[in-house]
Amino acid sequence: PRSTLFPYTTLFRSHHFHVQRDSRRFQYGGYYFTYSEPWPSDWAYTDDVYIEWVDGAYYLFDPFHPGVRLLLVIG
Repeated sequence: PRSTLFPYTTLFRSHHFHVQRDSRRFQYGGYYFTYSEPWPSDWAYTDDVYIEWVDGAYYLFDPFHPGVRLLLVIG
């Protein structure tokens, strides 16, 4: 199933960006996202990341560290 908010997750995957270290909230694509889990220890804040819809939720992925994802909440 695709998200009704972001119907084409490949759009997010093709646009990589960085998240600022000093906040757990960031804006991308006109929406605010928040994460509450700890930032993965082997991810750098300078790494390119992307958002993808998986199993009914949004996750932040770092292509340098496959298999690790960070749950996101919109708002």
